[in-house]
Amino acid sequence: MSMGILGERVSLKCKGGFQQLEVGTSLGTGFTNQGDTVNTSGTSIYKSAINPAVLLFTFNEKKKTASIKLPAEMQPYSMKSRFIKKYIDLHDVSITDNEIKGKVSFPKKLIQSKITVDRVTGVMNYKRSDFTFSGECSIFDDSIKKF
Repeated sequence: MSMGILGERVSLKCKGGFQQLEVGTSLGTGFTNQGDTVNTSGTSIYKSAINPAVLLFTFNEKKKTASIKLPAEMQPYSMKSRFIKKYIDLHDVSITDNEIKGKVSFPKKLIQSKITVDRVTGVMNYKRSDFTFSGECSIFDDSIKKF
């Protein structure tokens, strides 16, 4: 890493896709050999289609800190008023020459996520019990506005 970045906050924009676990139920009716009607039900858990998403990630190598900003559709809250609109600090942060790792705990939820960013390839993996995200990150200047 160049000395110009060392010790400063670095911002990454990570573009990729996320999948979440979904639960489906099915109901059916069948017949026994004796002609009796039998009702059945089943539950299945499957991954959703891949949905595009952009995450923002910052880290400070010198301070060993990192934070992430998740789009609303990747947050564990269903009510719009509870969406987290700011960066969420990671804990258990580890920053090496090859990798950045950390964990996210959501306020008022017993939900934990693990994040890994490969500093060589730029690939981010974000995993939660009901969610996965994989994307490619690049450095960007978050002080410059598009419009």
